Amino acid sequence: MPVFTKYAQFYDTYYAQKNYEAEAGFVLDVAGRFGPPPGSVLDMGCGTGRHITEFLKRGLRCEGFDQSSGMLDQACQRLAGQEVRLSQANLTTFHSAKTYDLVVSLFAVIGYLVRNSDLIAGFRTARRHLNPGGVFVFDGWFGPAVLDQRPEYRRHEYRRDGELVVREATPTLDLCRQTVTVQYDLEISNDGRVLQHISEEHCMRLMFVQEIALAAEAAGLEIVHCCPFMEPDGQPNSKTWNVCFVARSITKDDSAATERHLPVDGIEWIQQGDQVLALIIRADYEPVKTQFISPPTYKQQIGFVVHPKGGAIIPHVHHELVRNLIGTSEVLLIRRGSCCIDFYLQDKSFHCTKELNVGDTVALVSGGHGFRMREDTVFLEIKQGPYIGEDEKERFAATR
Repeated sequence: MPVFTKYAQFYDTYYAQKNYEAEAGFVLDVAGRFGPPPGSVLDMGCGTGRHITEFLKRGLRCEGFDQSSGMLDQACQRLAGQEVRLSQANLTTFHSAKTYDLVVSLFAVIGYLVRNSDLIAGFRTARRHLNPGGVFVFDGWFGPAVLDQRPEYRRHEYRRDGELVVREATPTLDLCRQTVTVQYDLEISNDGRVLQHISEEHCMRLMFVQEIALAAEAAGLEIVHCCPFMEPDGQPNSKTWNVCFVARSITKDDSAATERHLPVDGIEWIQQGDQVLALIIRADYEPVKTQFISPPTYKQQIGFVVHPKGGAIIPHVHHELVRNLIGTSEVLLIRRGSCCIDFYLQDKSFHCTKELNVGDTVALVSGGHGFRMREDTVFLEIKQGPYIGEDEKERFAATR
């Protein structure tokens, strides 16, 4: 069923208070953490062109497309006279001869790809339009939050050119299909006289991290970051209705890697291709059974051992084994305060930043790292011995 037909003419009325400037800033911030500062952007599902307007203000070369002719007509009016290419096309089949540093699909547009085959096709559209090193930023409805909070009926009133626009949204949650179908009913009136009635049905898929990571991998992408929309350093939880993902193309070397770590709620892998820099275990992560997070090959083994009440560990001693280790790894537990940790690759180039709070644990596996304290902070630090002083590390100037 077509969406954003007659409904499109009132779209900007509904979202007049939406802060597109701040959203564009967020997208460029999070994109710059995982790729070069973007100089060009493709907007998949550009709507009425308000995100493109903000990208143009920042000097980016822009292209956009949308399936809805009604939305696209408004975008063309808004961007008339600007150097931007707009076209009517579908997320799953669009093709341009140009490639971009940044591809975006915002305001849950990807959520309209309900079928798995369409989702993968949409991801492939994004991948084939990325420059080397470029990133794909998209958002959607976070499944765990939707299931926890449950969508509700809503009614809003808007004023436009002296007319009263009443919009009713009636959602239906389908647990098996993992979708929410929203029935939108609009009534436009003037002085109590009904002028127009519009109805549209929008079906949205819910997004779960593992599922999205799997579909992305099938399309030649890897998910490198997941956070609440507008909170680049946050961690999605059951209250995060709108979740944001950052993806990059998988190179040939990446696709051949034997070790691939998918995001899991509460556990974050910081990696560049197949090089793992660190893993973060958030304070609210609760294991239900014994599990070791680190692979057996790691110099330090990190995991959870879960025992029932009344259980016991038989007394034992460890054999005096000789292990040959190269390099130094360390584990830090935040006992008090909070900080930002900057991760660097082995060549000292900046990779990304993460925020650590009380109870978070970070295992530093490879590459470089630096810390910036947001408040008085206490770490519990565990590393290999014996300690040999400053000779074990090389300090370098921070670049971000």
